[in-house]
Amino acid sequence: MKKNKAYQFLTDNGLLVILLLAFIIRMIYFVSLQPWNNDVINKSVLAYDAGGYHNMALGLLFDHSFNNCGSIRTPVYPIFLAVCYLISGKTIWFALFVQIIINLLTLLLTYKIALEFFTKEIALISVLLLALDNHQSEFTVSLVTETLFTFIFISSIYFLCVGLIKRKKTIKYLAIGGCLLGLATLTRPITFLFPVAAVIFIVGYYLIFNKAGSSKIRFKMCTVNSFIYVVFFLLTISPWLYRNYVLYNEVQLTSITGSNLLFYNVAITDTIKTGRPMKEAQAYFKQKASALGADTSDLHSFKNSQIYSQMAIKYIKNNIFLYGKSYLKGMINLFYDVNRFSDIKTKPGITRYKSTGFLIYFAVIYFFTIIGVISSVKKKQLITLLFLIIIFYFDAITGVIGESRFRIPIMPFIYIFCSIGFVPFYTLIVNKFSKVKYLSQVQ
Repeated sequence: MKKNKAYQFLTDNGLLVILLLAFIIRMIYFVSLQPWNNDVINKSVLAYDAGGYHNMALGLLFDHSFNNCGSIRTPVYPIFLAVCYLISGKTIWFALFVQIIINLLTLLLTYKIALEFFTKEIALISVLLLALDNHQSEFTVSLVTETLFTFIFISSIYFLCVGLIKRKKTIKYLAIGGCLLGLATLTRPITFLFPVAAVIFIVGYYLIFNKAGSSKIRFKMCTVNSFIYVVFFLLTISPWLYRNYVLYNEVQLTSITGSNLLFYNVAITDTIKTGRPMKEAQAYFKQKASALGADTSDLHSFKNSQIYSQMAIKYIKNNIFLYGKSYLKGMINLFYDVNRFSDIKTKPGITRYKSTGFLIYFAVIYFFTIIGVISSVKKKQLITLLFLIIIFYFDAITGVIGESRFRIPIMPFIYIFCSIGFVPFYTLIVNKFSKVKYLSQVQ
């Protein structure tokens, strides 16, 4: 039975067409934003965290130092912006345009990963869904870390899964994967604990899925490859750890951990418990932290982070069930939040979703995603384990906040699962349509 012409054309030229479509969509967002307009830059582009990253990049250009990063930020994204500014004469629109190209490379990597382990149809549909994802486009023209981080992280996953499962230059690819994960972590520290998840995957591969060779050999390979991956990850992040040790006497990547835990995760829970606005909850915890010795002149110091963490842990222990409930709600919210930057200061991460259209969209996507996961599990495809680990990791580590921005890195894997579930359904519809058309022509 012949496949219809549209399907055949998409199969033959699909990747190029989809990348072109993705570029056009992102350029529409780019032109609509007008990031060359000074009023737009000041009011919209440099809002939220973007202003801080912009100043860090300028600090690198003019002072040739990371002083503006302080103890709260990691260096890769400011370096990226500084390079873009150096090339373009400090024009923000050029950095955003480069991010569009980087996002297209992320689509290409998603295609390559899907093609390595699944069919061409699944790879193409995965990239098409990613191209049409409006949040990918929105963050591409936002001066924040999401676009660069996702590209580097997806690159690290490509080398990890291809090197391990396909056994293509395993040692070399795992080393590259570890380095890229380190760079991703220096872009956004959210992946600092991901080597643990990667080691779980490597262990699962050698001790559960891969039965070739004796148990002794498999254990040796498991140990060696895990060691290589983790060591190259640590080597990559070690310069920044050393920098913070020299400046702050702390072997940590960032001092933001305690602040996020207390002023967002716990504060959101407190608004649910007391009913007071988010700003009041944050002010209350800030006052308590000050009474415990927190430095009000440097809110994000490592010393303050320790105080914030201790306060947060104590609060969580005293409100364990309420915190658990808000944590689960945040994890669920991650999958359907639609705001580019949710205003969690006034509407803490529980009920920000309103659009019926997006509800239908997410319902369809996750319906086929579940079917795809079930299908992959039944076929005992090892890559399924890695994808599920990635999705769970980002969902769990985000916790209470559950904003759409934290969903950006996991959408390539969700769309691959979605495509796995959708392709058999699509093929069935196409075949039935072709059969009906054929019978009508015969008659």
